[in-house]
Amino acid sequence: MRARLPRIRPTVRGWACLVIGVVLLMVAAVPGLSLMALPACLAIAAPLAAAAASVLRTRVSSTVRTLEPDVAVVGEPVTVTVHVATAIGAARWWDARSSDLVGVADGVLSRNEDGVLTARSRVTALRRGRHETGPIAVEVVDAFGLVRSSRTLVGTASLLALPAVVPLPTPPTSADGGVAATSNARRGVARGIEDQIPREWRSGDGIRRIHWRATAHRGDLMVRQEEPHEDVGIAMVLDAVGAAYLDLDELDRAVELVASIAAAAAEVDARTAVTVLGDHAPTMLVGGAGATSTLEDVFARLALLEFGDGDDDGSADAGDARSLVRRVPPAPVIVAVIGRIDVARASAVAATRRSGALGIAIVQGRPSDEVIDAFEHAGWTLQRWDSSTSVADVWSRAIGAAR
Repeated sequence: MRARLPRIRPTVRGWACLVIGVVLLMVAAVPGLSLMALPACLAIAAPLAAAAASVLRTRVSSTVRTLEPDVAVVGEPVTVTVHVATAIGAARWWDARSSDLVGVADGVLSRNEDGVLTARSRVTALRRGRHETGPIAVEVVDAFGLVRSSRTLVGTASLLALPAVVPLPTPPTSADGGVAATSNARRGVARGIEDQIPREWRSGDGIRRIHWRATAHRGDLMVRQEEPHEDVGIAMVLDAVGAAYLDLDELDRAVELVASIAAAAAEVDARTAVTVLGDHAPTMLVGGAGATSTLEDVFARLALLEFGDGDDDGSADAGDARSLVRRVPPAPVIVAVIGRIDVARASAVAATRRSGALGIAIVQGRPSDEVIDAFEHAGWTLQRWDSSTSVADVWSRAIGAAR
């Protein structure tokens, strides 16, 4: 980190010295009182000397800022530590913070067990997302109390606040066994599907497994490799398009619900797929063979969703619907958490439910009759969600209606 130029301000005592010095200079101009020039110069020089000393005291050679932890759940306290290598000695400090970080932001520098001047505080994120701490500023007063010198140290650190997770009941089961059955009965079982992924021939490979096209292309004998597959137990769709929400609070509620359902599915080791509408990121697969993400990866992705993300107005056409169906893998249970959408986008989301699957749509606001019909006609159970209903309550109502 670098340090900006210091800001120097005389204290009341310093201003008094300057005023007295000027007055004494005026008196020294009177014939016979020239001896007053010396104390006048001393009175003026004292604050100037104090200012120069303060500049030297706030000179910083290096600073180190750490967050412990640097990834935390909303509401979890985080310790911010700043080590300052300087000759400051006793000094006050204050730290700049993002508006969604709360906690003590000022204090007095103290020396740690290694003798390094340290500013330490605890902050808590009120909202998910990436939040900045810093830069820190320090202020010293000279020994005679004539001058205050403050300096801002350039440098920040970021905290990633993950969405809060609410304990929820296990996702419901469908006619073919649902989440729990998919997890326990099929987990890690190869389905014998030929993925057409070629690899080099090994001793013992049968002649029927030879991949002739890959062999001709590579010039070496190649065989088809069987990849074990595991069924997805629950698929989730989050509509994160900004036009679907009135404000950031509505989007935060949707994110919190999806994160909590994903955590509940992980409790029973269910393979989970999370698809976020409004961006072009691939579907995240959590758990089982071939997982592309961890549960923490899902939380981090959800944490970084911002109000206004997405490059459309929330509507959809037939092409969008087909693309969405391809992005969402088949699953016995599918949950869609959406905002205020039109019937075209509702139809696109509704089309992600495959035959025989249990579909639960949780819609914020007051969906139109056309939106409700689009989901119900496609075999979904629809649950309305308003700001007076908590995440736990809306989920309990949704799974209760789906049974």
